[in-house]
Amino acid sequence: MAAPGDHTTVVALLENMIKRQTYGSGTVNNSYGYGRVDAWRSFLEAQAAVSIGPGRGEDPLPEVPPAAPKARIAQNTPNPFNPLTQIEFELSHPGGIHVTIHDALGRNVRTLIDGRFYAAGVHRVRWDGLDDDGVAAASGVYLCRLEGNAFSRTRKMALIR
Repeated sequence: MAAPGDHTTVVALLENMIKRQTYGSGTVNNSYGYGRVDAWRSFLEAQAAVSIGPGRGEDPLPEVPPAAPKARIAQNTPNPFNPLTQIEFELSHPGGIHVTIHDALGRNVRTLIDGRFYAAGVHRVRWDGLDDDGVAAASGVYLCRLEGNAFSRTRKMALIR
């Protein structure tokens, strides 16, 4: 028989399990006349042989990557607003984010958060209706954009002066 972890060992164990017949008691009778063998023991032996890499004791299966970061941006309150509104957002993973306000043509009006690190959870930021120069923004529809490393979300807001 091949060295532990070799694929021929796994195949031999699986072929041996296939030759056996299962009975209602949850045990199997092997074809070699050694009596009753617990089906779970056979399963665990095969699983152990599969989980050990070729002679290195490593798991041959690749690691599952962590879930992609997710984010949610709630509708601002109040909406429509004059002159102040609150924007709530939620992050599934901690990280640096950007929250920007854009006009209907996509031009940047105001940067509320520029790369600041936030923990996972629910957070709030306020917009006072002013642009980056401190000038009051005109009445109209604006877009609030939340961006992170692997996500981007946008919401419409209405400013009424």
